[in-house]
Amino acid sequence: MSFYDRYAAIAEKRGLEPCSQKAASLFGSTKATISKWNTKDITPLGNTVAAVADALEVSTDYLLGRTDDPTDYAKGKTKPADPAPQKTVSFQRPAADSNLMQLISKLDPADRLRAEGVIQGMLMQDKYLDSLPNAAHVRTDVKVTPEMIAHDEDIMDGDDF
Repeated sequence: MSFYDRYAAIAEKRGLEPCSQKAASLFGSTKATISKWNTKDITPLGNTVAAVADALEVSTDYLLGRTDDPTDYAKGKTKPADPAPQKTVSFQRPAADSNLMQLISKLDPADRLRAEGVIQGMLMQDKYLDSLPNAAHVRTDVKVTPEMIAHDEDIMDGDDF
């Protein structure tokens, strides 16, 4: 929705003709200017947007399309309370996953990237390709061999990054 669409809808809801002289005088504008908001899809300057929002008792964020909630919380209105959080069910990871995650969490950022690279390289092997959810991006014209992985691991052991 454009600025004018939101403005016109809320003006009519408040019993105000959007392009009337009465509306224009409420926020220090003219009927012609308000008409341009519609015909030329123009958003007015910030001070005019604020004046329109104040006159119609809505937020500027609503008029500008940044939210669908017209409530002007800056005027002392309070947001409704968030609904009670839903109960979540947690699943236990297998101990091996937990141990691996603990080990990885001890690494510094650079070594974490290296570990991720090694794991990604291992996952490129044929025996894992069918189980990858997003395997469409994986190259299938290159066969990954244990020698290639060992070579990559040797390179990653250095500090050449």
